[in-house]
Amino acid sequence: MLKKSDSIDVHWVLLSLLLWLNSVSRIYLKNILSLFKIPIPIILRRPLLVSIKSST
Repeated sequence: MLKKSDSIDVHWVLLSLLLWLNSVSRIYLKNILSLFKIPIPIILRRPLLVSIKSST
């Protein structure tokens, strides 16, 4: 019985965490994207430059 109740508790905790993450991500997704709008291209360009330099 203890194991069953523990597993149910874990299940509900995971479910609530997923729901919370979903709501948080929906609220802050635009802000996060705007924050990373500039850094992401820079991060993507750097490996390309490095690969080009190493290939030549």
